[in-house]
Amino acid sequence: MVEALVLVGSGLAGFRFTGEVPADMVAHRRAMEAGDVGRAVEASLRFSTDGGRRPDQVDPAARERTRAMMVRQLSRPRVTAEARWVDPPAASRLAEIRAPVMVLVGDHDNVVVRDIADLVTREVPGARREVIPDAGHHPNMEHPALFDELVLGFLRAVK
Repeated sequence: MVEALVLVGSGLAGFRFTGEVPADMVAHRRAMEAGDVGRAVEASLRFSTDGGRRPDQVDPAARERTRAMMVRQLSRPRVTAEARWVDPPAASRLAEIRAPVMVLVGDHDNVVVRDIADLVTREVPGARREVIPDAGHHPNMEHPALFDELVLGFLRAVK
């Protein structure tokens, strides 16, 4: 049903992270549970955008665009719906993917996303992994020209 997949900093249904959940991820979740969007955004910026870098080591314009995006996203009314998980979960079915796949990740993205990228690259036949240096969870916002070059080059090669 698809010609190719480009996965950028993606999650994965059924993925089981075995390491310690980063403190800022926990802080983000707790802030959201408390309804504190500002605190949640700051925690999210630390674990996803900064990714171990100091805020002053991140392109300030990209960081502020990301902050604005997160504020809008996290301020929306919460919609509740019954989750219907695929059984078996996607994480156990990666070898079934037949479309060309490019897995793209920022080298400073959080450990959970990097582990998912490693798993997808390892399990999907022929998957290609690209790492954008000096980028967190939104490499398209930090390095748009390199991001476009990698994605468009991959898609052109698929045709």
